[in-house]
Amino acid sequence: MADNPFIASLMTVIKAAQTFIDADAVYGPEHETTQEAKSLLADALVALMPGDLDLPGLRVIRGGKDETE
Repeated sequence: MADNPFIASLMTVIKAAQTFIDADAVYGPEHETTQEAKSLLADALVALMPGDLDLPGLRVIRGGKDETE
């Protein structure tokens, strides 16, 4: 199963997403570490998707159900 390129790409996306979420929580959305993690996540998503699919820019949206204002 680990030899499957799709599964490997999917795992890369999951790891990149977790890194992005962690960096944003620790450093905030404007920090260089978060921006690098966001870039890696975007690259991983592009690699997973078909070539003709448009990927909108990623951004952190505040005000989730667990956040207070």
